[in-house]
This record gives sequence, structure tokens and C-alpha cells, in this order.
Amino acid sequence: MHQSLFDLDRLNRFALTNHNAVSDGNHALVNAMEQLTMEKGQFDHAAHVQLAWTYLRMHPPQQALGECSRTIKAFAEHVGVTDKYHATITLANFLSVAISMEEADNTEIWPAFVRRNTELLRHPMQAVYRLYTHECLESDEARQEFLDPDGVQGF
Repeated sequence: MHQSLFDLDRLNRFALTNHNAVSDGNHALVNAMEQLTMEKGQFDHAAHVQLAWTYLRMHPPQQALGECSRTIKAFAEHVGVTDKYHATITLANFLSVAISMEEADNTEIWPAFVRRNTELLRHPMQAVYRLYTHECLESDEARQEFLDPDGVQGF
């Protein structure tokens, strides 16, 4: 048996919150998503990562995860693509962002995070495919709720 990727104890120990690192542009993204004013085509993978990063700078990690997931679900419903929300992929990518943030100083701003994480932004599914089989990710269960990795273990 392996340790769950979704380790709440580890997540809660992250010291990532720093309101001073959040720019007006970061706030604008969160506001556009929460107020459902962002255009469907604008919410690409980079915006997903920036949303997770911003919530992690604004809130303790567990709260950030809840806010981020709720916001993405609401946006998907608003633009009529509820079938695109995938709980397992969302959480795996969220944790990738949190773990990368943990490796840096908590004063790191968004542009510095982007420079340090080009692979995360360029190849969003690379880490996910190392952890999960195609069959698992295609399952309805994985879409609806977070599943532990069924491929290589852990981050």
C-alpha cells in the first residue's frame, strides 16, 4: 500500500500564503473566474496553474484547494462544459503547483514561478501520466472524485 498523493497533513504544512506576492493581475484572474466573466477560450492550462498558484498565495492550502476546485467547477458549468471538469487531474495538477511552490521562497511572485516551471506549463499532463494509467483517468470515478495514482507511486 502506498501513501496517498492527497496527503492533507503535508498539504497543511505548506507555508505558501503571502498576500504581498499576489499582483493585481492575479486578483483579476480570480475575480473573473469567481464572477464568471472570463471568456471560455481564455481559461487555458496556464490560467489553471495561475489560478491554483494565486489561491495558494491567498489562502491556507486546504482552503485554497476547495476554492480552486469550486471555482473551476462553477466556471465549467457556466460555459457549458461540465464534462471537462476532472477531479483527479485537477487535484494532481494543484498538488504539482503546491509542491513546486514549496521548493521556493514564499515571496516568489507569479512571473518567477513561471520562469522556474516551464515544463509544468508546457507539458501539463506529463506528471499526471507518470502517476495514472489511461484507463484510470478515463473512468467516470476519476472525473467525479480524486483517485490515488494507479501507476508510479507518489510525487
